[in-house]
Amino acid sequence: MEFLGAVLTVAIPLSVIIIPGFAAIQGNGHKILLSGARMMLWSLSVLTLLTFLFSWLGISLVTSCIVAFIGAVTVFWLRRDLVMNLPAAWVLMAIVLPVVLATAAFALPYFAWHDGQPTGDSQKAIIWAQEIIEEGKASYSRAVLDYNRDPGDFFTPGLHTLTALVMTLSPYPLMSVGVFAIVGCIVVAWLAATISRELFKGDSHIILPLVAAFFVLTNTRFLRYLREPGYHYQNIFGEIFLFGLLLLGLRLIKKFSWQDFSLAVTCLAALILTHQFSVFMAVFTLVPVAASFFLVRISRLRHHSRQAFYSVVSGGALIILLLVAAIPFGFYDKLPHLFTTAPHLLADVPNLTDYPAITGGVWFFLGLAGFILLAKQAFGSRNPQIIAFTISVVVFLLLSQGPRLFIDIPPVRALFYSVVPLSILAAYFIMQLRHYFSEFSKLPRRLGYIALIILVGWPAFQTTQRAFATTNHTIRTNSTLLPEHEYLAGIIAQDSSRAAVLVDDYNRRSSSWLILSGKPMYTRIAADLQRQMNEARQSETRMDLYLKQLDFEKIFSLGSMSEIGELLQKHNIKYITGVEKSSDSAFASNPILQEKARGADVILFSVESKRTLNEETAWLLKTSTLANDIGDGEDTFAHLPASVRSSRLSSPQRERTATFRSVSASVIPLVFNPRSYVAVLWDQEDTGHPTVNLELLVKAVYGPEKLEVVLPDDSRVELTMGQPLTIPAHSVIYNDKGLLELKMLNPEEKPIGIDLIALGLARIP
Repeated sequence: MEFLGAVLTVAIPLSVIIIPGFAAIQGNGHKILLSGARMMLWSLSVLTLLTFLFSWLGISLVTSCIVAFIGAVTVFWLRRDLVMNLPAAWVLMAIVLPVVLATAAFALPYFAWHDGQPTGDSQKAIIWAQEIIEEGKASYSRAVLDYNRDPGDFFTPGLHTLTALVMTLSPYPLMSVGVFAIVGCIVVAWLAATISRELFKGDSHIILPLVAAFFVLTNTRFLRYLREPGYHYQNIFGEIFLFGLLLLGLRLIKKFSWQDFSLAVTCLAALILTHQFSVFMAVFTLVPVAASFFLVRISRLRHHSRQAFYSVVSGGALIILLLVAAIPFGFYDKLPHLFTTAPHLLADVPNLTDYPAITGGVWFFLGLAGFILLAKQAFGSRNPQIIAFTISVVVFLLLSQGPRLFIDIPPVRALFYSVVPLSILAAYFIMQLRHYFSEFSKLPRRLGYIALIILVGWPAFQTTQRAFATTNHTIRTNSTLLPEHEYLAGIIAQDSSRAAVLVDDYNRRSSSWLILSGKPMYTRIAADLQRQMNEARQSETRMDLYLKQLDFEKIFSLGSMSEIGELLQKHNIKYITGVEKSSDSAFASNPILQEKARGADVILFSVESKRTLNEETAWLLKTSTLANDIGDGEDTFAHLPASVRSSRLSSPQRERTATFRSVSASVIPLVFNPRSYVAVLWDQEDTGHPTVNLELLVKAVYGPEKLEVVLPDDSRVELTMGQPLTIPAHSVIYNDKGLLELKMLNPEEKPIGIDLIALGLARIP
């Protein structure tokens, strides 16, 4: 990488938060934080809207950048008396310098540990950004055929066009996406500092905003955004506009300003195009701010204030805009599923005692202590800004219990949004302690300062050290794009057909970067399938996506059987990946698959032939059948569709084309996981247990021909190896984990080479 290219790779993402918003800078040294926040919000919101509009009109992204720059220069010239002076230049420098330094601090490990390659969820933005660059716009409708995903999951066009702009301008597009994610995190921290300054102006020190930003950047959860730039990529920019609106709303409560109101409208429009979940969060968390705004403005109407009248009307128009915007983007379709008395995410709700562990213990308790102090002040002083913010914090925390309140949203994900407000409150608590040590404590002042530094610095050091000490390319939570996977993607890209690739995302998440091959790509998501299953009833599209996902999982669970060729052909899959010491062993034994290439621990197989099905294998391949072709590293994983959970179980073995495990225990548990995979198929009436009879099939390469099987209701039946056994529905009882356990009895403890286990809906004669 040449020097100029390296500089531009970092400078382009930084310039996106500076241009065109630099025209908003004013030469007031007391408002550096506010000027910086306005600059960043104007830049990101204007560029988001411009790139989206120009992409929709078929105009190049570079043109939108030029238009934005010309517009900024024009505004700059019209406001030249305010911005063309030495104080304004110093303010701009005071904003840019700390942002550059903070970006550099987190970019160093990004380039050192990730080789400057993007990570996490940014791949979704990258693929659509690439399509925008090549085709002029993104066709989200192809998400169903090419990725087996609901198009609504990807519909954040403003984020994609903004990402496309960064990639277009950068000499190293993928690297710049990672840097852009880091810059976005810095903007969130800046907004936290600005909000704290707005709320606590009585404290003349800059320490409180600095501590607030420091707490954000060192929070154990927020560090995921920085440790793996691109993790929850869309969340970062959704939070920018959400907390930007919170800041502007708090300012409008105190004093109506057309500048802040115009910026709020622009940010709202950009938020709607950037991240749907953040829009949903904003609807709830900004209600206290909007209510305070109207109450303050209406009270001033009593004095016949024309400005108050205009501000009330403008605020109402803003809310109407939000409601109208929900129509073309289809948000109203999701409401019946978001507000329900039977939320499917109820099991994901964390206990209150889990909050410190999830968010960071010291950080959480400092924020909670700050909240208690602020709540006391809020209802004592009757400051509308403080009251609105305090209630908003309550709403943030309540949404983390959403499913218990019949709001069916990911609760832990909602909890992540509380990082910013609780960091502000933690900083407030620290400053209150500082005031106590300065004014009331009999301890020496320096000793008090040392105690506060330790209180702030030690937990921050601990979380940061833990976050980056484990950063490498092998941990499961890391999905960095590796050169080896770029190599594999290049091999697939050489194929002139539109054949798809199926990747093992569960065992090696970075293999999902094969999406850069430009081919349709489907992903094995294993245990995460439960959420998709629970959403299957929401629409025909989601049901179809769920059934296809079961096919993809079946390909992995029956990996060594040539009959999976039927499923591969059904979904036009020509390439499939296996992972060393896991799913690769089964594929290596499959006669219809051939190893094509290797990249790191991922093996790429190509499909060379297909196999005709008989009645038995057709039943095995049904989406409602839970099956496992025993003989790989995943046979004992209870969270997968089917597993052998026995003692005295051998390692995977192979005999010709058969893969199996030998077991000689007297009791051999066979565990099936219907709740995570097929509950909606076995129990279509939602009665809590199968509504039809089931069928069990066990195959062995050697061992007794017949064994007794103990059913969940303790009844016993005789099983003939290789022959189907019908199990009455009333005998099926799930355990407290939602698993179904059958026990094969082997009293003579003879070795049994188990080759296949399967349980599904009984075949109708």
